[in-house]
Amino acid sequence: ATKVEALRDPTGKQNKKSKDNNVKHKRIVVGSGDNTTMLTKDQEKALFNGIRAGINRGPKLGYPLQGVVVEIDNSQTFVSKDTPPSVLQGAAALAASKLTAKKGSEAVILEPVAFLRVVVPEQYVGAVISDLTSTQKRGEIHDVATDLSQKDRSVILAHAPLNSLVGYSSLLRSISRGEGTFSIEVNSYGIVSKEYIDK
Repeated sequence: ATKVEALRDPTGKQNKKSKDNNVKHKRIVVGSGDNTTMLTKDQEKALFNGIRAGINRGPKLGYPLQGVVVEIDNSQTFVSKDTPPSVLQGAAALAASKLTAKKGSEAVILEPVAFLRVVVPEQYVGAVISDLTSTQKRGEIHDVATDLSQKDRSVILAHAPLNSLVGYSSLLRSISRGEGTFSIEVNSYGIVSKEYIDK
């Protein structure tokens, strides 16, 4: 079998060994025994384009699939050098679509998660933490410490889905009466809970 790794890496760490950073593969030979055929470059391109098209609309809310590995059963793939690339592309797209639909229950939805650093006067720490860990923010607190450069202020380190932090600047200003500051950096992706999706 030939493994086709159609990798759309959400972290951006793409495969540097391949000219096409979305797909890693080796030259494909199909058939078995004496009846084998090496796909032409046009056929290979059509095959991979078909696979991409098939996984481009996932079973969960239609989002593209990430980190998909497609395994081609060479012995069950019947292609000749005369097979039009368009036919191969259509067949690959249909097969990939059926596979993703069949395996849909195993898929999860990912969302960008931001690292958050909030600096506020000590009297507002409780309110900030309460907001970040609310069901709306879905945040996770990692540490709370005193700001060494400003003794009367605390530093809150947390992670929260980026989507939940839209408008956070205004909210923090309201909570801290204009005295709070924050910075965010997207550094990972997390699984969206089924409860949140259902909302």
